Amino acid sequence: MKKDDLSKSIMKILLVTIVILSFIQGANSIAAEYKTTTTLTADKDIGSQITWKVAALQEDTGEGLARVPARLCFSCDSRTADQQCELVEGQTVSNLEVLPFTDKTEPSGILFLANRNGLGGGPDYMSLWVYDKTSQRFKNILPDKACVKALGVYTFFPSLNNKSVLVIADPETLVEPDAKTDDPDYAGIWSPHLYLFSVYAYSKEKGFVQVGSFKTKEKHNPEDEDLIDSEMENIKSLLK
Repeated sequence: MKKDDLSKSIMKILLVTIVILSFIQGANSIAAEYKTTTTLTADKDIGSQITWKVAALQEDTGEGLARVPARLCFSCDSRTADQQCELVEGQTVSNLEVLPFTDKTEPSGILFLANRNGLGGGPDYMSLWVYDKTSQRFKNILPDKACVKALGVYTFFPSLNNKSVLVIADPETLVEPDAKTDDPDYAGIWSPHLYLFSVYAYSKEKGFVQVGSFKTKEKHNPEDEDLIDSEMENIKSLLK
C-alpha cells in the first residue's frame, strides 16, 4: 500500500472511531437517569416577557460520580412544547445563576458551570446562556469548552474599557517540587504558581471572543483574592 493511501486509511479509521464514540456518549446520556440539583426562575431580567424555569441536572448515580454530560433545561408552564434541554461539557453541576454581564445595555444571562470529575480537581466548564427573542430559544455566548481549571479563578466585568469582559486565570502547572509533602500527586498544589490569563470581550454579534492572553511574570498564591486585580494593567492593554 502506498504511503498516501495508508495515511488516508488511517484518517478514515480515526474519523469513524470519533463518530462511534460520540454516538455512544450521546446514547449513554439519553439512557442515563438524571436528577435536578439546582433551579431558578427568570423573566424580565433576561429580556423575556414570560417566566422561564431553568434547571441544572446531572446523572443520578447515588454515591458514585456522574459519568455522562450534565444537562441544562429551560421550560415554561405556558409553553410546555418549547422545553429546551442542552448537554454541556462537564458532568457535575457546580453553579447556576442569573448574571448581569453587561453594563445594563443587554439583558442578563444564565451562567452555568459543570465540573469534569465532580471532585473539584477537574476544570469547571462554563456556558453563558442568553434569551433570543427572535427564535425564542436560549443560546450560549461563551466559546465552546470555555473552562476555568482547578485553582483557577474567573471574573466578569460588566464594563471595563467600555466593554463587557471575562477574565480567566489558570495556574500554569499544579505539580511543582514541594518539601511539605511526599505525595507526588499533590506536590506543590498550594505553592505559588505562574498564572495564564485569558481575556474575552463581548460583542452582540459574536458573543465573547478571546482578545488576547498573557502569563504572569511573578508567581501568585492560589488563595490570593486580588490575583486578577493585580494584573489589571495587562488586562486593559488587551482591550485597546
